[in-house]
Amino acid sequence: MKTMLFTLCLIASNYSIQAQTTIYQPYPLQNATWTIHTQYFDGSGLVQDWVTEDWGEDILINGQTYTEVIGDANIQGVRQDIPNEKIFYIDNQGVEHDASFDQSVVLGDTVLLTEAFRALNMSPAGVVGASWPGIDTVVVLAVDSILVGPSYRKRFSLDGVPFDNQYLYDISYICGVGCAGYVTFEAGFTLDCFYIEGALLLGSEFNPYCTTSIEELPKQSIAVYPNPTLGLFFIEYDHPSELNEINLLDLWGRRIAQFDVQATEKGFDISTLPSGTYIVEMLFSNEKVRTTLLK
Repeated sequence: MKTMLFTLCLIASNYSIQAQTTIYQPYPLQNATWTIHTQYFDGSGLVQDWVTEDWGEDILINGQTYTEVIGDANIQGVRQDIPNEKIFYIDNQGVEHDASFDQSVVLGDTVLLTEAFRALNMSPAGVVGASWPGIDTVVVLAVDSILVGPSYRKRFSLDGVPFDNQYLYDISYICGVGCAGYVTFEAGFTLDCFYIEGALLLGSEFNPYCTTSIEELPKQSIAVYPNPTLGLFFIEYDHPSELNEINLLDLWGRRIAQFDVQATEKGFDISTLPSGTYIVEMLFSNEKVRTTLLK
């Protein structure tokens, strides 16, 4: 993917800024939708994706009440402990993770970004569920406030250099909304639109990629299984267009493997690859479809 520094779409000049708010902002308790725009370079040039994630009704898992997450293969639901300013998500294995962020940090503070926080907030493909290796701490470069619907939310600008110094991160985080974007020398994403109960709180109503519900996105019958896999996985699909190419990508969009499209019945072997999260990319004659695969 990648050899270019992207510019965040969400910049201060696009929004009304006022004195910082100190009120803790929880994530939405009602139906909410995030539309995320990702950009990166691969061998064919610039690739752009728009992915929508939906938080909906309450769901009971392991005796706890969560808000159901739709559009993420890795996260079943989220729950909040508002008095203690905590947020948790439960993954597709039924394990709960603390993804909290300390909204009281100030300029110059060093912040630990846990793997759970990154998984919930910083996925490149809106798969708010993916994270990358190498980065765990960031420095608060700026704190301001941004108008989100009827109220102001605190916004943090964060920077971090991972241990190998390979990537520079520029992260924008809005309290109660999540990461509004990040940029590196290789890729980037921005939060294009944010809705609660169908009301647009961030972004433009004229953006054709923004939706008030994931149900409005085109649906195709495509299954990748077993997921997670120990090494061998299969693809079944019912799509009106011809399948031309199947690729396996890492979370940066770099192609790791290319598979024979005629081998869907035999399956695809990734047993030699390390455990982690991958992206299965299917290129049809008129559409590109991606889904997450765990190993």
